[in-house]
Amino acid sequence: MRQSRDLAVLSKVEVVRNAGALLAAMKLREGGRIDEAQTVLAERIEASHAFNEAELRSAEVDRILGRLGRVHEELVNTAASWDAGRDLGLRASLEALGYIGE
Repeated sequence: MRQSRDLAVLSKVEVVRNAGALLAAMKLREGGRIDEAQTVLAERIEASHAFNEAELRSAEVDRILGRLGRVHEELVNTAASWDAGRDLGLRASLEALGYIGE
């Protein structure tokens, strides 16, 4: 029982870490630091995926990892367009805060 509760708490912590990385990446993107934004997301995706596979096996972490992966891909695809990047940043921020969903 305790281990199950601990895993649930760790899953929530991992979701919050991932949301924080998403917001940080969008702030970097807004500041024109596109490469750094991509790196922040790529590193967080890698670390979170490894932790989830090894320890958590959480569907919620998998879900947010999918979102981070889509945002990372869009960051790569919109790196040359300021307007597209701004729109991506707004949408990603709203998703991370829970105002809009998948």
